Amino acid sequence: MQSKRYHGPMSNPSPNRFVHAIRSGEIDSIDELKASFRAHALATHPDTAATADPGEAFISMRAEYEAALANFERHRFGISRRLSGGSSDGAPRSGERNAHVDAAELWGCLSLMLKRGFPKEARHEKEILRYEYARWRWRGALEALGRKKGSTEPPVDLEPSLLLDAFEACLLGLEKTNTARDASLTYLRELCDYASRRLPAMRVALVRAFDALRADARLTTEAKAFLLFLSSELGIGPTLGGRGG
Repeated sequence: MQSKRYHGPMSNPSPNRFVHAIRSGEIDSIDELKASFRAHALATHPDTAATADPGEAFISMRAEYEAALANFERHRFGISRRLSGGSSDGAPRSGERNAHVDAAELWGCLSLMLKRGFPKEARHEKEILRYEYARWRWRGALEALGRKKGSTEPPVDLEPSLLLDAFEACLLGLEKTNTARDASLTYLRELCDYASRRLPAMRVALVRAFDALRADARLTTEAKAFLLFLSSELGIGPTLGGRGG
């Protein structure tokens, strides 16, 4: 289960083809925007287009693309950088692109998600915007990290961003008072803390907590795989047969 989506007002469709596609939900990420640009480039560039256009169509299309890319978050979520939180909330500034995500951004995005109340189904428009923006940043960080690594950890062969969806759905399916849900969220907070401090005593406690979560039948296999993926980024694994041994 994913949170509610918001793609901006459509009462006055933008003449910019890319902005219109972003607001309608046809383009949902920067990677999809780039793919759309490449497709349009093949169709309009003087060297590849089937028409005898001298290049005006390509120049116009490229200008639309650059305008859409420069303000992707505003078009995607209908919010300003001030509302998105910026680096003061622990997330990267919106000018940083998800293709260049590093480990610090991963944990910054996770920290922001926890501050926004993960996991939840936002109800009010402002809450939807803030939560969806934070979730989008975290999902992008996971996607970029997954591409860098080439694959996820076994036993589930899914992209990290899809594991996030499964983990979120698992927690949303548990009551807020469920101890497995509470333990999972506590573990995420402790991972963020360990990522910034790296104290040996903290690592020992995390390995024990991770073992307990892996043994909890209330968490799905995919949810456990997601926790394993995050843990492995910090060199933490199960005490038997994992990196934490």
